[in-house]
Amino acid sequence: AAFVYGPYISTVLVTAGEMINLLVMFGMSRKLGRPFVAQCLRGRMRQVDQAIAESRYGTIFLLRLLVLFPLRFLDLGFGLTKISLTKYFLISLLATPPRIFVVQFFWSLGMDTVVNPEKFADYLSAHPGAMALMFGYLIFSVAGVVVLRRRSRKTARPPEPAPEQPRP
Repeated sequence: AAFVYGPYISTVLVTAGEMINLLVMFGMSRKLGRPFVAQCLRGRMRQVDQAIAESRYGTIFLLRLLVLFPLRFLDLGFGLTKISLTKYFLISLLATPPRIFVVQFFWSLGMDTVVNPEKFADYLSAHPGAMALMFGYLIFSVAGVVVLRRRSRKTARPPEPAPEQPRP
């Protein structure tokens, strides 16, 4: 789409397609996959639901924003949990367009420019705004991964035992 419509219109079109895909994948996963996964996990599904329920909006936002995580897997995975479709859809509606814009912007340059390091470097040096966009997204992505790792470590730690009370 980026080759034909450019980065702006293709971002709108691809985002609309991704939101429709989200509804279909999330719905299929919720309806067909959740009972199967709950049966396979044998009672541990409550732990998964609790972890997702305790997750902040920012965690879901970062997962949707970072290119590192395929959107299909996120839609299927969150469909298996008890997160509401409305909550997931609204967070996704905010996080998905910036991610798609970055990808569409670079696709609009043409494959020859993106895969050829010299042409890509020439393009970035001639267009400092594009360079700022690329590095800004890169820095934000790295920071997002660091935040996600810290949050996962905090939730993965076992609770500390209560201090023993002296006996009379």
